[in-house]
Amino acid sequence: MRFIYFTLFPIVYTLHLNFQQKKLINQILQHPSKTEKQHNTIKKILFVSYEKMAIKQAYEFKKRNRYLCKDISQEELSFCSKFGLWKSIVNFKGTSHLENYCPLYIKHELLKKINSFPMKQKEKIYEIDLSSSDYSKKKYRLKQMKIWNYVSTLDILSQKIFAMKFDYSLQKQRSNKEIAEKIGYSEEFVRKRLLQIVKSI
Repeated sequence: MRFIYFTLFPIVYTLHLNFQQKKLINQILQHPSKTEKQHNTIKKILFVSYEKMAIKQAYEFKKRNRYLCKDISQEELSFCSKFGLWKSIVNFKGTSHLENYCPLYIKHELLKKINSFPMKQKEKIYEIDLSSSDYSKKKYRLKQMKIWNYVSTLDILSQKIFAMKFDYSLQKQRSNKEIAEKIGYSEEFVRKRLLQIVKSI
C-alpha cells in the first residue's frame, strides 16, 4: 500500500493517467487503511488530471445549448463544470472509472447554473410575438430546461440513466442495452427505470 502510494507522486505533473495508474488509484481509494493525507493527495491528482476534460465538457455544453447559455460566459460554465468534477471526486470510491462517473456531476452543475437565473428571465421566453416562427422552438427549450431541472432532483442512479439515454435536447443517444452494460444492471431494469421517470415528468 505504501509503495503504491509513493509511485503516484510523479503523476501530479503528467496531467494524464494511463490505465495502470488509474488502477493504482482505485486500489488506494478502496484500501481500508488509507490515510486522510493519502486520500487528499489522490483527490488533487484526479482533479489536475481531469480538469481539461471538465473544461471541454463546459465548452461542448454551451455549443449545444447556445440559446440557453447566451447570457452565461464560458468562464462561468467552466467553473461550474470544474466544481462538478470536484464533487464527483470527493464522492468517488474507486469502484469504477472516474471518466464514467464524473459527467453526471458536471452536467448537474451546468444545469443548476442555467436554472439559477431569476424567474423573470425565464418568463421572457413567453413574451414574444406568437406569430414568430421561433415561438414553438423557444417554448420547447423552456420545457427541456424544466425537465432537466426535475431530473436533477432524482436519485443519482436515475439521473445517470436518464442522462445516458438523452442529451440535453432530449434526443436519444444510447440504447437501453448500452446503458445496462455501462452501469452493470439488466436491460429490463433500465427500461423500467426510464419508464418510471418519464411517467413522473
